[in-house]
Amino acid sequence: MIRIQFKEEDIEALRYERFHNSSARVQQKMEALYLKGKGLPHNEICHICEISKTTLIAYLKEYKQGGVAKLKEGTKYKGRTKKVKSTTLGFSERLREQISRAEHQIV
Repeated sequence: MIRIQFKEEDIEALRYERFHNSSARVQQKMEALYLKGKGLPHNEICHICEISKTTLIAYLKEYKQGGVAKLKEGTKYKGRTKKVKSTTLGFSERLREQISRAEHQIV
């Protein structure tokens, strides 16, 4: 278990940022750390915030490295890049062809 001593001003900043930050991910981090600052056990924090223990530990490590300011930084994980199916890519081209043929038939 990672033990952290929270300063009162940090708990207040976490309380504020969990609702007022423009990033949903940062809000989630702030919520998790705020609950940790209030003394909730890790399993309850994970349940309430709907995150894994691994994610919570990552958030705690971030906080230990740089406090609230570090938590506000962007996340490293950007998610998997989704590949667009070739059928989807060709849809607009096929639609343009159909419209073009229809226009020629009307004239």
